[in-house]
Amino acid sequence: MSEGKGIVMTMNARNKSVIQAPYTVEQLMSLLSDVCDGQNMFSHQDFVYWCEKYTLFHYKYEMDESQWLADLESEERAHFAKAFLIAKDVPAKWQQYLMQQFSFQDLKNQPLQDILIPQAYFVQWLTELYSYDHVN
Repeated sequence: MSEGKGIVMTMNARNKSVIQAPYTVEQLMSLLSDVCDGQNMFSHQDFVYWCEKYTLFHYKYEMDESQWLADLESEERAHFAKAFLIAKDVPAKWQQYLMQQFSFQDLKNQPLQDILIPQAYFVQWLTELYSYDHVN
C-alpha cells in the first residue's frame, strides 16, 4: 500500500492497484494534476475506474438531469456539476482511444494497466475543471 496527497493505493486480488480516495471535486483535481505533472502512482486504467466510481457516487445527476443542468448554471454548484461531466467523459474517452488505437487482438494481448491515453486529455479535463472551480 502506498500513499500520497490523500490517495491510498492498494492491490486487489488480481495484484492490480486501486485508487482509494474520496469522490470529491478536489480529489478529482488532485488526481488530474498528478497525471499532468507526471506524479501519478496509478495507471490510466485505475483513474478510469476511479472516475466510474465517482459518477456512481454522485448518481443524483444521473437520476435528475434537470438538477445537473441547474447546478451547472449555479455559480455555487457549477464546479460539482462540471466535475461530474468530466468524470463521465474519462471512461468514454478511454473506450474511444482503445477502439481507435488497438485491434481486438492487441487488447487481448496487452494489459490495460500498461496503456496510456494522450496527456492532452488530462490537461483538457483539468483546464475545464479549473475554469468552473469557484472554491477558494
